[in-house]
Amino acid sequence: MISAALCASALQASLRAFSTTTPLPAPLLQRLSQSLWTGSAGDLYAHLFCGLIEPTSGRLVYAAGGSLGAILLSDADWESLLKPSLALGIDPELRYPFEERFMLPGQSLVVVSDGVRMETGSYGTGGRVTYAEFLKPETWQRAVDE
Repeated sequence: MISAALCASALQASLRAFSTTTPLPAPLLQRLSQSLWTGSAGDLYAHLFCGLIEPTSGRLVYAAGGSLGAILLSDADWESLLKPSLALGIDPELRYPFEERFMLPGQSLVVVSDGVRMETGSYGTGGRVTYAEFLKPETWQRAVDE
C-alpha cells in the first residue's frame, strides 16, 4: 500500500513538472513512463489516461497506458475508446500512440479503472453489469450495499 502511494506521489509530481514542457498526451505519457522506470527498481508502474479537449471544437486528443477504460457517452449510445496497453514504467522505450475524436455537444467522457473494467465485463469475461448499467445510480447503490 505504501509503495502504491509513493508511486502515485512520484507520478503526480512528474506530471506537474513535465506537462509544462510536454503538453501533448502521447509524448507526456512516454516521459512519465521513462521517469517511473528510471526512478524505481523496476517494480513501480501506473495506469494513466491523459487527454486534451478543445471546448470550441470538441476535439479530444488522448493517449493512455495500462488497463483503463474510456468511453464517450451520449443519451442514446456509447463508444469505447481504449484497448489495454502496457502500464507506464514497464518499458522505457514504449511509445504510447495518440488518438483523436470529436465530441458532440452533450457527450461525456468517462474514464474508469481496471477494477471497473473487470466488474463490467469489458475484458470479455462476462462481468455483472455493462458500462451503461454501471453509470446508473441504482447500480452504484447495489455495489455499495454488497
